[in-house]
Amino acid sequence: MSMKRSYSYILSLSALLLTVSGIHSLGVLANPQLAQHKPKNESKYTDLTLKKDSTEIVLPLDENEELDFSLVHTLEYEEDASLPFIKNETPTPWADSVFNSLTVKERVAQLFMVAAYSNRDAAHKTELIKLITEEKIGGLIFFQGDPASQMELTKCYQDITQTPLWLGMDIEWGLSMRLSNSIHYPYQMTLGAMDNDSLVYEMGAQIAQQMKRMGVHVSFSPVLDVNNNPNNPVINYRSFGENRENVSEKGLMYIKGLQENGVLACAKHFPGHGDTDMDSHLALPTVNHNRNRLDSIELFPFKNAINEGVGSIMVAHLHIPVLDNRENRATTLSSATVNTLLKKQLNFKGLSFTDALNMKGVAKYFQPGEVDLEALKAGNVDPLSRRCSSGHKENNGCHSIR
Repeated sequence: MSMKRSYSYILSLSALLLTVSGIHSLGVLANPQLAQHKPKNESKYTDLTLKKDSTEIVLPLDENEELDFSLVHTLEYEEDASLPFIKNETPTPWADSVFNSLTVKERVAQLFMVAAYSNRDAAHKTELIKLITEEKIGGLIFFQGDPASQMELTKCYQDITQTPLWLGMDIEWGLSMRLSNSIHYPYQMTLGAMDNDSLVYEMGAQIAQQMKRMGVHVSFSPVLDVNNNPNNPVINYRSFGENRENVSEKGLMYIKGLQENGVLACAKHFPGHGDTDMDSHLALPTVNHNRNRLDSIELFPFKNAINEGVGSIMVAHLHIPVLDNRENRATTLSSATVNTLLKKQLNFKGLSFTDALNMKGVAKYFQPGEVDLEALKAGNVDPLSRRCSSGHKENNGCHSIR
């Protein structure tokens, strides 16, 4: 059975690369530079997005109206909605043409996303403009600020970039996780206590709509960690709870709510950060379980999410000796975890993100630049990693595509 869905053309090469793999990123804000990449033989367009005085307005287009392609790229086409999100094989001539036009250095630069804030001073904005125009980075991950300022900055950054930027945010309980004056949805632990899973889907759908209005393509959510350690200092209320089935079921509803409404979901923190008593922002937690235990508890929600077509997964900074017994070797920097377990054994074909590469779980043991290289060597070369360390302040990291 087929149904129509609207997907907008990619606003970054990173997203563009994902599309080559069958993942469709949704963008919304105007970018005049996209006009030169207008694809041929479009069907009809829907939903015109405009900005006025830092406010975005979404207007439905009559099917007979002509859309100015320099404003928004939303293409409506037929697809088999029964297929998982990452398995669509729609041709990507525009993505291929842009990728082929880049030099090797420019392609490498597309592997990084840099932290961006909408509540900082002009120096921060100037630094990002330099990284975008001179280093030609692939994307941004927005942190604290307010919706109007972020939208204004998004328009600015998209206007000056050579290749459209790929934008992401941590939005576990909605935009309010990062932005003031926005809707705060319940924490995942609260959602885990509800009987009506359809409400989790509805929350995901609403968050997706709000993200699209902000021009953000990927939500680094939901958390699929099974929170079975009461002393966990970092997952805790961010988890759906201690029951693996409940975590999996609620997580799938959240994922589908996001992805069926045009936003890429990112299940985290693989292979499972629930049974730890350390915060990987501050140290490298060790998980000493055997493989049978990991398979039965920690990996259970991730396996189901992969089978149901989650588009991306974030790998945590954990030391799990049964997977890689090298001293102080985090799972994010482990080929045995990323390549062997995630991609080969679990057959994951989507995007793999690393958690922030400036977190102490990895930054304590590797120098800036070194940790980024180790992440790439581990197999993080298809999707995005979260924040890069190279040459950046601790709170202004990058993400690299694996």
